[in-house]
Order: sequence, then structure tokens, then C-alpha cells
Amino acid sequence: VESFAVSGVVVLHGTDTAAYTAAALTFLTADAGVPVVLTGSNLPATEPDSDAPTNVRDAIVAAGSLGRGAYLSFSGIRGELSLVFAGTDVSKTAATGRAFSSVKGRPVASVVDGRLARRYQPANVPASGGQSRRIDDRVLALTLYPGIDLRLLADAALRGGTRGVVVELYPTGTGPTVQG
Repeated sequence: VESFAVSGVVVLHGTDTAAYTAAALTFLTADAGVPVVLTGSNLPATEPDSDAPTNVRDAIVAAGSLGRGAYLSFSGIRGELSLVFAGTDVSKTAATGRAFSSVKGRPVASVVDGRLARRYQPANVPASGGQSRRIDDRVLALTLYPGIDLRLLADAALRGGTRGVVVELYPTGTGPTVQG
């Protein structure tokens, strides 16, 4: 088997959950030694005003220019600069345009005209410490919906040896309430 050097990885991803994936990849790829950059687009690449070409080009630039870690690169506006966010410091804040922002207020870098133009702050990349990065199958992923029986799920989780629960809330940031 031939081996080859990889200087970075670009992942094309849907925008609705890209921030979650970027956060998970920060920890799952801590030993990778190269940047992993996610991007997507507001409009499909086949649409005349799509931001996809800009986002993909700039994600490739970021993957070839940044240090190890997971990032999300996104312009949201065809031909405009892209902002590059650390995987643990990005949130989707709008459905169109510049759809992502930094939780802490500043992106890691920006990409302008096909080159990394400015670095704002270093990414907070977790040290691997030689620890294994595996997904624990005893963590329950739960999407809330109206009428869900939380008591039944809690009982099942406790009986099944669940170690943790990741709860996806409604887009408004609220969850169902128990009445009665």
C-alpha cells in the first residue's frame, strides 16, 4: 500500500448541523496532526448566486494554511471573504448570508481572494495526550418533540446503563414541558 502525505482535510457538510460536527471533530481528530475544515453553502452549487464555490475554495485554502484542529470556514456570500471558526467556538446564527458566528466573539482567521488573509486568534486545540478517541455507544442522542414521554426515556436510559444524554432542542432553544 502506498502512503501519501495529507496536509489538510475538507469536509462538505450541511449547514444546519455543521457546528455540532465541528465541535465533535475537534476532539475526535485531536491526534490527526492536520487541519480538518468543514464548509457548506446557503444555496446549491448549481444556483447562479450560490456561495458554494467561494466556501469550498476558501475551505481548501484554510486546510492548507492552518495548524492542526477542526474548523468551520464559511462566507455565505458569493465572492466575499470567508470567516474561519474554531470547531469548539462556532454557532449557526442565521439561515442565510453570514450564517455562522463565534461564540467568543472572534473567528480564528479570514480568507480573502483565495488566501489566508488574517489570523485573529489561535484555535483552542485539545492536547491528545495519547488517549483513545472513541465514541461511547452508551450515550443517548435524543431529539425532543411535542408529547415525548421523558419519564419513559429516563427510566430506559437508567436501566440500560446510559452514561450520558445529548439533547437536541427545538430551533427556538426551548423544549417541551410536562403538564399535569
